[in-house]
Amino acid sequence: MKTYVQPGNTITLTAPYAVASGDGLLVGSIFGVASGTATLGETVEAALVGVYELKKLGSQAWAVGDRIYWDNTARQTTKVTTSNTLIGVATEVAAGERAVSAAIREAGTGLKAAWRLQITGAGLGARLARTIRSEQFPKVTPSLNAAAVVWSNAPVIVGAHDTGPLIRSKNGFWLAIPTPAAGKSLRGGRITPGEWERRTGLRLRFIYRRRGPSLLVAEGRLNTKGRAVASRSKTGRGLVTAPIFLLVPQVKLPKRLDLARDAERAVDGVQGLIVANWVG
Repeated sequence: MKTYVQPGNTITLTAPYAVASGDGLLVGSIFGVASGTATLGETVEAALVGVYELKKLGSQAWAVGDRIYWDNTARQTTKVTTSNTLIGVATEVAAGERAVSAAIREAGTGLKAAWRLQITGAGLGARLARTIRSEQFPKVTPSLNAAAVVWSNAPVIVGAHDTGPLIRSKNGFWLAIPTPAAGKSLRGGRITPGEWERRTGLRLRFIYRRRGPSLLVAEGRLNTKGRAVASRSKTGRGLVTAPIFLLVPQVKLPKRLDLARDAERAVDGVQGLIVANWVG
């Protein structure tokens, strides 16, 4: 055909503003998608046909077949017709955005639930389990690039139970592990040697042992709860030397969690969730 010029799938346009590869641009009534980078006034090859994922007005929900317009002021696609240029119709991308976002949301909340269940199942308590949180990005707008983050607000504690670390004393000497005779701290949790001495008025005595843990002991009596207290007896009746703390240079915390296992399962399940949530 003598009048044939070219297929028309792409055309060379003068960029009306700076564009990068994949950006939409409108020149007069011609809309295209840039195949490369160009500054204002430079020429760029632009695709006129095809299916593309372009920047869209985030607050809008699209359905397959919706007419899509180009907002040349905001440089994004929209369903708003006023002052905008019709460039095509929505295809499976809109459904894909919803499917991916829903799948990521389910995977994130599912992983959060699995980690919480692990923590309570390991006997670490509901309070620690509730430190596991999740959040999805973007928070509202469906996106093919949706992502979820699952974390703990107590990362040191959860991480320790997940890795089973070797714990050493900060000053390089001993870790003091209270025995039942020591009782509990008034602030909750384990009592320290300093707090125990202040509370009981008794002095702790160090006993070194070559085999087994060394000891901090005190002279006193054991009350009905098996805790060491000061003796009021003038005759020394009932007076015992009670081990109050075991002293060890280090202790290996047992690994009680396997967070990576559940994380891998969540990742492996994303593809199936996308398919299950796909709405054409």
